[in-house]
Amino acid sequence: MRNSTTHPLKVNWIPIKEDTGRIGMTLCPGKYQPVSWTGGWDRQLSTDIATLEELKTDRVVSLITDADMEMLRVIELPQQIAEQG
Repeated sequence: MRNSTTHPLKVNWIPIKEDTGRIGMTLCPGKYQPVSWTGGWDRQLSTDIATLEELKTDRVVSLITDADMEMLRVIELPQQIAEQG
């Protein structure tokens, strides 16, 4: 299965006109999904959050449901993001 080391987190950035900010989109940090149409994932949440920090991400907005967070085994995502700054 692919993981955070073999496939580092990638963020697709969208610049915001007339502003220095940008919006990024990526797959769910830390997700565990052994069967999916793109192939299996066993990502490491702390590694993915560290990558977001390195990319100078200052806000994270999740568009997945609580049920999806449970299915992907990332229910601690909001807490870990808060703890890691």
